Amino acid sequence: MLEPTYLYSGWHIKLIVASFILMAGFVVGRVVGKFVEKGLHELYLNEFFRKAVKRKLAVEKTAGTLVSFAIYLYTIFMVLKSLGVTQKMVYIAAVVIALGILVSFLVGLLDFFPRWYAGLLLRGGLDVGEYVRVGTLEGTIMRKGLLECELESASGDKLLVPYDRMRKEKLVRPRKAQSQGD
Repeated sequence: MLEPTYLYSGWHIKLIVASFILMAGFVVGRVVGKFVEKGLHELYLNEFFRKAVKRKLAVEKTAGTLVSFAIYLYTIFMVLKSLGVTQKMVYIAAVVIALGILVSFLVGLLDFFPRWYAGLLLRGGLDVGEYVRVGTLEGTIMRKGLLECELESASGDKLLVPYDRMRKEKLVRPRKAQSQGD
């Protein structure tokens, strides 16, 4: 017959503790993330950024999500530690995660720089209110951004056209061409 102490010793206890840490950490992460989001909402952070950069940004939600994810990550490390995973393994996992974030950032830059450079070349020659055609898209320029241009089509649709696409595809200015020929 098994003794009762056998059922609650060794890896059973570690598994129970790890499960508790995991559940508690995810609940705390979710709650703290929501508190951060609500706190930043009370400071009207989205409104501040909307006025500062003239774009609608979800800064409050993003900050709350980042805080939640940081707590989730810490929770996972604590679970690994409670299960007896060595500190060296935790450091290796942290390095792998950091490298993943770095690679994601670098891949994002590969998309950013061509658009930014094309914007430097094209932005000065485009005017707000001008009618343009880029490939199959056409409309009136409503806004010139850092990476893209916002067009409004004849049907009222808003179209974001990256500057690098404007350079790759043929940029046509029908009304300018017609007015010069008259």
